[in-house]
Order: sequence, then C-alpha cells, then structure tokens
Amino acid sequence: LTEWHNDFYYYNAKYLADYAYSEDTRNSTYKAAQIFNYYLSLKFDPRFTHDVLNCRALSPSVAIRIPFGNCSSFSQSALSAFRSVGLPVVRDVSPVWAGGNGSHVWNSMLTNTGRLLPFVGITDKLEEQQMMNNRFTKVWRQTYAVNQELVRINREEKFVPAFFRNVFQKDVTDEYTKCRDMAFDLNGDDGYVYLAASDAAEWVPVDVTYMKAGHAEFRNVAPGAVYMVVRYGDDGTMQALTAPFVANRAGTPEYLLPGNVLHTVTLTRKYPVRESTWIYSRMLVGGAVEAADDEAFASPRTVYEIPNASAETCEVTVSDSIGARRYWRFRSGHVTSLVPLAELAFYDRATGRRLTGRIIGTGGSWADDPEHTAEKAFDGDLLTSYSAPVGQGAWIGLDFGRPVDVGRVRYTSRGDGNCVEPGDEYELLYWADGAWQTVGKKRALGVGIAFDNVPAGALYLLVDRTKGVEHRIFTYADGRQHFR
Repeated sequence: LTEWHNDFYYYNAKYLADYAYSEDTRNSTYKAAQIFNYYLSLKFDPRFTHDVLNCRALSPSVAIRIPFGNCSSFSQSALSAFRSVGLPVVRDVSPVWAGGNGSHVWNSMLTNTGRLLPFVGITDKLEEQQMMNNRFTKVWRQTYAVNQELVRINREEKFVPAFFRNVFQKDVTDEYTKCRDMAFDLNGDDGYVYLAASDAAEWVPVDVTYMKAGHAEFRNVAPGAVYMVVRYGDDGTMQALTAPFVANRAGTPEYLLPGNVLHTVTLTRKYPVRESTWIYSRMLVGGAVEAADDEAFASPRTVYEIPNASAETCEVTVSDSIGARRYWRFRSGHVTSLVPLAELAFYDRATGRRLTGRIIGTGGSWADDPEHTAEKAFDGDLLTSYSAPVGQGAWIGLDFGRPVDVGRVRYTSRGDGNCVEPGDEYELLYWADGAWQTVGKKRALGVGIAFDNVPAGALYLLVDRTKGVEHRIFTYADGRQHFR
C-alpha cells in the first residue's frame, strides 16, 4: 500500500491548472485527458516491448517509471495517474481481436457528452488512439466489484480458462459496438460453455454462459467476427460444440462448413495487410522499372510503371523489345518517396536465374539509417528493406557489368513478410470435424501458391512451415482471400 494518489497528484495537477481560466476547457474531460496524457508521455516516454518484467505487482509510483512495457503495463500506469487528478478513466481488455491475432488492453474515459473515449495511456496523441475502426469480439472492463457469475464458475468447474479466473471484470462490449444476443441448441450435458474466437490456429474463449437442457444463450455478441461454441473437459481439453460461424447482424450464425464441392484456391498472403504495411506499398505507386545503357539513365527504357499499391511480391514480365541492357533500376515516382523496397530482383530471360551486380542509385539511406541501406533490397530477406534519402528522383538498381536480357523483375515493398515467398513451404488447413485438417503442403514457386481439391465453404488457415509466426484465418470467395 502506497499513497499513489498524492504521488501523482502533486506532480501532475499543475499541468491542468491553466485550463481553469477558459470556459471552453475548464470542465472538459477530453481536453484535460489530451494535455495530461501528453505530459505523461514526455516525462516517462516508455519504449514498447513484448518482453516485460515477470515480477509481482509494483506500486503505481514505481511501475510508471519503468522505461519499457506493453499495452497492459501502460494502461495500468495511466489508470492510476488519470484517477489521481479526478479524470473518470477505466481499463478495458479484449481477449482477442476480430480480424487479427492477439489481445489488447487500453484505457477509456467518459467525456462531457457521455461518449466513451478509448485511448492508449502514456502516448502523445490521444485523438489518434480511439480505435474507431477496430473490430472487437468481446470487451471486458476491470472492476473493484466482484462478478458473482465468474465466482460461481470458478467454484463449480474443475477447469476454467485463465482469462475467466479473474473475477474482477464485467462484459461491456455493448458500449463499443452494436451487439446481438445469440441462442444455440446443442448436444451435451448441462454445464458452462464458452464462446471462442480465433487467435491464429488456436481458439480463445471470450465469453461464458451456462447451458441448460442443451440450450445456451450468449449476450452482447459483436457481429462480423468468427466464433465457435466450445466447452472444456476437467483436464482442460477443448471440445468444439459447433462449427465456426460468422455472427451476422441479425444475431444468427452463418456456419462455415466444408462441402462436397472441391475447388482450386490461389493464395498470396497468410496474414491481412495492416496499415503500417499499406503505407509503404503506397509509396511505390507512380514509380517505374527502367533499363539503360548508361549509369546516368539519360535515355532510359521504361519496363513497367507501378499503377497501384500492393503488399504482395509483384512480378513483371519484361517485353523482349527492351533488349539487353547493362543498367536496370527502380525509380521513385514522387519527390519525397523513400523508395521503401524490401526486395528487388532481376531474372535472366534464357535461364531464369537471379542476376547479381554492383548496387547503384542515389546512395545512402533515409536519415543515414544503417538498418535501411541499399544492400537490404538485395539480401533475400523480406523483413529488411531499403529507404532512400528524401529527394527528387530517388532510385536504386544494379550494374551488371555487361548488357543482360532480363525476362522478369520482382519487387516487394517494405512490409511484414507475410506475403507468399518463393521457395518457402506452405501448408493449407481447413476446419472440419472439430479440428484443423490438412489439404497438403507445397513449396511456392512464384509470388502466389495454388492448392487443388480444396473443400469449398470452409474456414482456412495458410501456414508458412519454413519460417514466420503470423498467420490468420480466412474464407475464400470470388477468387480471393477474405481474412476474418
């Protein structure tokens, strides 16, 4: 026990005092939170990491001074700091995202309008942390009051998933999104059953209810996500009671069942494109692949112009009219483009082999960053990348020392390494009969990979068996993947 309220208040209240002079800001919880969060980030400036201290609970005054942490530790420190100056802030958690892997913990505050304002504590831009586009499965709020239903579950069940062993929380999903109640008629004995959502290949319980005479009802289910009703044995083994389903806006399940029809699927990614990846791929739009007989590219031949953003590896077939040229490059189409290339590769027309040469270009890297030098665009690693110095006409390429006849060019924008990579072995899975079933394994030969004889209508998962850790469930329709 420490006097954390006083520790935070005497330091932080001074930053809010000036706002009492303005009628517009005097009673604004939003303005107070905006300023307060900014000064917290200036003073403590913690570094985000997934590696956190494995120790017992620290006092708030000590915890906030630790120079690194994650969303869980940041939100806990912010909770104490905000409450010390009278700001109505809570701590909410989603056990697993809808449309992405992993859990998240954040803060929320009640504004003067009665609107809930979600944000990430100890960050400098409160208004950019509202998570307005994120889709939730379930949202639970930490409380001081005991949730008696969770107490009963822990008293009566021999096995309870870790998340629901915490009885100091309540379901607040309906404060974030429009929800529907869902009812199921199932086979099985009376007892507690769980609503589970996908975290990669695993199913994570996000809600719990009691099943009586085969009937189970879950309240406040967020639509649009993929769920499955499960129960746990005394030893913690999970049993699927339904097939995976999409919760529609009417509150009825749309089951994802593999049918008798077999089809061919062509896949290009194993994880959805996030904004951080899309930003870099967009920077390449308007750029071009060019060939020339002189290093200055005084009279270049345009091989291909980049029409739109793509987070996948792109392959360009070079017209034989270009002919053999000594110098080949990727040129930016924008004055301020960083040319963020993860990989740039040229292949001989006759043999199909990847060609090597001397690296040429505008030189250096953005802000002289040693992590993003020109060599990174040719090292065969999609998780390293080049970023050119900001300036007009930035470009990067190769001098092959002699004219070469290039038949194909491949380029990949800076990203997450989750596009299909030639040479890696992939396995396609689909859910059936309560478990993941395999379609088979194949080695990717190009920028996409096709699997034949795949049961249509199922829920799928593409796993890179060579490397990587991120993969996400998807459905397949209209000739393309739809990540869920």
